[in-house]
Amino acid sequence: MTLSVCLEPGCPELVSSGRCPRHASARQAWADRMRGSRQERGYGAEWGRARVAHLQQHPLCAHCAIEHRAEPATVVDHVIPHRGDMLLFWEPANLQSLCAACHGRKTLRELGRMVCDHPAAPHPVLGWEACPLCGIRIDGALQRAGSSATPEGGVRSWD
Repeated sequence: MTLSVCLEPGCPELVSSGRCPRHASARQAWADRMRGSRQERGYGAEWGRARVAHLQQHPLCAHCAIEHRAEPATVVDHVIPHRGDMLLFWEPANLQSLCAACHGRKTLRELGRMVCDHPAAPHPVLGWEACPLCGIRIDGALQRAGSSATPEGGVRSWD
């Protein structure tokens, strides 16, 4: 495993990627304070009731269904991120049911991260740092030098 210096300026800690645990938790705490509470973002009791009703009406993951897989949905996602627009937040046509894995990939894409879409890609717990099919690391970075992610989720090699 290749180690690099923590991304926090001035920190000499060696990490496999990103920030050391001390700076990662401090950065997350700051982001959480800036983000506001669940209730401040609209995810209060009313959302909880709407979420349950939506999952009862649409119990399967919409993204998995496109790939002809029947995966139970656990998350109600906003198709278009609402970014605080409460009309868009409550628009029924802007809601979709997703499984946790599909929701995680969609969120990473919205944040501009690369995501492996290979359903048979190995899990990091099994010792893999990257998908052997496309070279995208579990953390969303590209494993191989000289290549870049394609919009379809694959990798284009420049070698």
